[in-house]
Amino acid sequence: MSGRSLLHGSCAIAAIVVAAAPAMAQDEAAKAALPAIAVTAQLRPQPVEAVPLAVSALLSGEIEARGIDDPLDAVRGIPNTVAAHVPGFGSDNDYVIRGRSGVGTIIDGIYVGRGAATNYGFFDIDRIEVLRGPQSALYGRDTSGGVLHIVNRIPGDRTSGYLDGAYGRFGTYQFRAALDVPVGERFSLGLSGYWRDSNGYVRNATTGDRLNEDDGWGLRAAAHAKLSDTLTWTGSIARMESTSLYAPDFECDPAAPADCKGRFASTGYAETVGPNHFGPLGVSGRKASFGFGNAAKTYLATSRIAWAPSEAVTLEAITGYVDTKRQYGIDLRDGRDAPTIADPVPAARGDVYGGYTILGDTHFKQFSQELRLSGALAGGFVNYVAGVSYAEEDGDSDLADIFTPGTGIASLVADRRVTTETKSKSAYAQIDVNATEALTLTAGLRYSDEDLRFGLADNRAGCAALPGGCLEDALVTAGVPAKISDSFWSPRFAAAFKVAENATLFASAARGYRSAGWNDRSTAAATIRPYTAETIWSYEAGLKSTWFERRVAVDLTAFYVDGNSAQVPSADSWPGGFMLFETFNAPGFKNKGMELEVRATPFTGVTVQAGAGWQDAKYKTNDDMRSQQDACRLALAFGSVAGWDTDPPNPWCGYGFVTTTGDIAKPMRTPRWTFSAGASWDIWLPPASGSIVTPSVNVTYRSSMETDSANYSLYTGSVTSSAGTVYPANPYDGDFIAGSRSKSQLLVNAGIALRTDDNFWRVSLECENCLNETTVDASLGNVSWLNTPRVWMLRARRQF
Repeated sequence: MSGRSLLHGSCAIAAIVVAAAPAMAQDEAAKAALPAIAVTAQLRPQPVEAVPLAVSALLSGEIEARGIDDPLDAVRGIPNTVAAHVPGFGSDNDYVIRGRSGVGTIIDGIYVGRGAATNYGFFDIDRIEVLRGPQSALYGRDTSGGVLHIVNRIPGDRTSGYLDGAYGRFGTYQFRAALDVPVGERFSLGLSGYWRDSNGYVRNATTGDRLNEDDGWGLRAAAHAKLSDTLTWTGSIARMESTSLYAPDFECDPAAPADCKGRFASTGYAETVGPNHFGPLGVSGRKASFGFGNAAKTYLATSRIAWAPSEAVTLEAITGYVDTKRQYGIDLRDGRDAPTIADPVPAARGDVYGGYTILGDTHFKQFSQELRLSGALAGGFVNYVAGVSYAEEDGDSDLADIFTPGTGIASLVADRRVTTETKSKSAYAQIDVNATEALTLTAGLRYSDEDLRFGLADNRAGCAALPGGCLEDALVTAGVPAKISDSFWSPRFAAAFKVAENATLFASAARGYRSAGWNDRSTAAATIRPYTAETIWSYEAGLKSTWFERRVAVDLTAFYVDGNSAQVPSADSWPGGFMLFETFNAPGFKNKGMELEVRATPFTGVTVQAGAGWQDAKYKTNDDMRSQQDACRLALAFGSVAGWDTDPPNPWCGYGFVTTTGDIAKPMRTPRWTFSAGASWDIWLPPASGSIVTPSVNVTYRSSMETDSANYSLYTGSVTSSAGTVYPANPYDGDFIAGSRSKSQLLVNAGIALRTDDNFWRVSLECENCLNETTVDASLGNVSWLNTPRVWMLRARRQF
């Protein structure tokens, strides 16, 4: 990242703040305090300053002002947090907080386990809470890294709503609307929806398709009923569809390398194909006719009944149902070979079946029920929350993999049906004792019991006679279990001490877990093996404070993480070009770091936010890893080049958790530094106009990071093996070609808005990635996935 780019972003923020000074002098008496933010991070409403854990919150006003349309935009800029789409799937996100990807998504109190159900256009949001660190004591499974809690708006008691339309780059059209209608004095109904259509920012010269479009729509109906003075019900049902694609793309056209103006693809696998397109290869079912694309359809229903007869008792029944269907066909290699040191930039082939294509026809159904009791006792001396919950998920996935090792030579790697079943039961309780006016002590504990089942059926006709036989038979022979039962105790302890009216010190210790599972995306019995549950302890200490009559808020947190059996996803290219999809268990994981967040309204109409994070993440080692290191270093000493496909082969270097130089790999998506800064300024135009113009800018920076478990990348510069083979690229150093390495990244988002002083009208022009920065967000088998290029959007909003 250039210093000039960083300077541009910083100067833009500074300019807004400095320019606001005259306005401050005119209105010195009007000291605008920061808005009060109440969060439910501990399952009860509390001021964010009183919660003894690291939590970041965005309210609906900030979400609207910053043009945040999806969860990736929401978490960008939070210290030590990295997020990106899952390779291939523009509808799915992968969040990593403090080095752990076990980040649970909660929507209106309902855990949502499938990514396709969580990435939708924000169109009816009240607030977003991001909880950093393990949260299993209150939230349960798969929250060893943290929680992303999305809280939708409850319909109001007066008729109101908005219309919001936008047009942007790459032929993007977007429309959002909401309407609240009271029905009598005790019932309110809310309707909302969004629609988005775009051409896609990637040009495929082979098929003429535009790829990586961000399309989708959603409808939500919500209701709120005051059944009595002590009894309320809130419910909603949402229908969402997403056809967002995240195919690999390149800065220069693979078919015409001199053309580097834009983003390009070259696969011959088209978005629309003929019936039974993959049938001649032996692919079965509906997926044989899928074109290049990703279509996810989700129903999300929630219900919350709350009975509060007194301050001492609130009883809630929280019910959720999620139904997600997805159909996809995705070429992970752009219709050609994977990059290797022998062929670091493979030529475009345009194969109609793709280079390595995955097909899926999946259906997941999830039901959850929770009963929760909370309240305050002894005049507020004790606050408590306790509950029991049950959740189950059934999955049915029809999957196939197609590999094309040469022009016109495609073969079926695997075609199988995978079924999964998860049942989880838990009980939890947390007590906050306000020992003195200044000191609050917290203790919480959750017990979870899980049963997971796995089934597989080989769809290939006559598979018993094929090499390796039928997959289900091979799994039995290999002793792969069809059931896993686990139980966990997840304690949490915290203390908060109010050192002054405006400052609170806190410390906490919490244990989190992430459930076990199977490598069900793998294609061979040898790799469809189970991985164990991840457990992690996290220790935090920090300061939460406000200053200058609540015009400045400063949160500072230090943390230390110590985990065992850390789950690490990996996708490698094996000899011959086959893809290996696996989740490994590292022996353990350690991380320590600092996080700073600042929010301020230094002058009337000016808001400023900033954040900074530092972390030092490492894997623990065991005898197996050290033996692999020794073998790698010995092979390197004899002149071997790292990699499976080298001569002679060196499978010990650049695989698993050992790098090409024989070191232990750096954990994925753990940049040493993250920074963010943003500012906006409300400038009142001449009073007669009743209008306000608001320029804004937000800058985020992260240092370099790795996106693959073994940190394997290809670089310019030839290398010669001990066998005398000269390779045009090397896996050690030089200029980056492809693979795991992601350089430091600076993203600048900016906008200018014009609104009326009653907020009824608003027009804005916004841009994301304004400097058109290009970096690697993810990688699979040496193929790199790039971030989204510069996007601008013109919006108009009418509120009533």
